[in-house]
Amino acid sequence: MKIFHFVTLTLSACLIYSQAAQSHDMLIKVQDSVTIYTDRGTKELDRLELWPFPQSIHYTTNTTVTGRFCYAESMTQFEDVCEKAHPPLQSGVLDQWIILTMFDKVATNNLMNEIKSKRTIIGIIIGATTQIESSIVYQSPLISLVPSIQFERLMQYSIPFSLATETQSGLDITIVQSHLYDESCGHLDLLTYYSYILTCVYFLVLGTWVTLTWYIYGVWSDHNRAFGTSGNLLQRALTVIPALKLVKTFIFAQYASACPWNDQLSARYMMMALVTTSTIYQTTLITMFLLISKGWPLIRQSLNREEALHLMLMMGALWNGKHQDTHWSIYQYALRSTILHYLQEQHNSK
Repeated sequence: MKIFHFVTLTLSACLIYSQAAQSHDMLIKVQDSVTIYTDRGTKELDRLELWPFPQSIHYTTNTTVTGRFCYAESMTQFEDVCEKAHPPLQSGVLDQWIILTMFDKVATNNLMNEIKSKRTIIGIIIGATTQIESSIVYQSPLISLVPSIQFERLMQYSIPFSLATETQSGLDITIVQSHLYDESCGHLDLLTYYSYILTCVYFLVLGTWVTLTWYIYGVWSDHNRAFGTSGNLLQRALTVIPALKLVKTFIFAQYASACPWNDQLSARYMMMALVTTSTIYQTTLITMFLLISKGWPLIRQSLNREEALHLMLMMGALWNGKHQDTHWSIYQYALRSTILHYLQEQHNSK
């Protein structure tokens, strides 16, 4: 009965793992949007989907702001064209602004720094061709990104461009900028517990493995090596497999338990550690199998240069086929270095 429960738990965890790995949207849904209204917010004119900006304190919250819309590339332009030129003199006109600007490395950074002292600016929408990275986590305002192909469509509703349209000189337009953060981390609970259990199992396996291969049978292996045998060299080399698997499983358990990853900086470092450990583990595992297939260290103690080159070429082909998007993989660097070294020696020998 216990075996049945263990098998059921294992299969359930594997199913959840596969589902979580295939779809990150199943766990967390992050969506930004902007809706344009007229007639004091009663008539919807348009609605656009935006990109979320992760380096913001609002990223892990549900936030909605409403204000008037102004296109400005600098704080001076905002004050002259929008804030001072169109003060909230009418009853019911909002004294809060959402700025639209096209991304420029210098101008946008200066604008973001000056916005901190402006309480009337509650949102900013930045036009960009790709996702913008930042080393700073912004406290305010709410930040969203609009694809550059949609920028002009959104710009027509902003002051001063909306002043030339048919909608009451453009002053009646208000926009609602929304950021939705929906989490479903309950799917990871069983997977997290299962990963911690696997971590304990691998810790026991590693401890037993090290004790047997490095201590109990260590003297026996050293004695046999004096007679020309390899002893337990292979078993010692294979110690790296459960060690890397232990680290990988523990990091994954930590990463899964941190859902919904409110601290984006820590989550990125954890993901980098997970990817790096997984890369090293998989390449090491395949390398060990290929070395054993070549007879190391059972019937031979080393490989010649040609065999080593063929091994590196095979590993590079396998790795590139499995991870086409991982351009920085370890074996790509090792493969290039080995080939260049081999060609250089061939050239020198001639």
